[in-house]
Amino acid sequence: MILKVFLQFFGGPLPFVGDRFKLYELKEIEKLIAKSNLKMESSHQLSDLVMSKAGDEVERKYSIVTLIKG
Repeated sequence: MILKVFLQFFGGPLPFVGDRFKLYELKEIEKLIAKSNLKMESSHQLSDLVMSKAGDEVERKYSIVTLIKG
């Protein structure tokens, strides 16, 4: 299972998604995984540049976490 996580410092709340989307810190993800029957196989912190609605380039930081059944 691969999980893509946008980190909380990506830019604060996302008003266009309401309650359907939550931003996490990587430490929060690690705690959630520890409570499950999954084990983190690897974690990669990445970023890319995206254009904001205002036309500015914004760095979007995210993590990709690979999980296996524990």
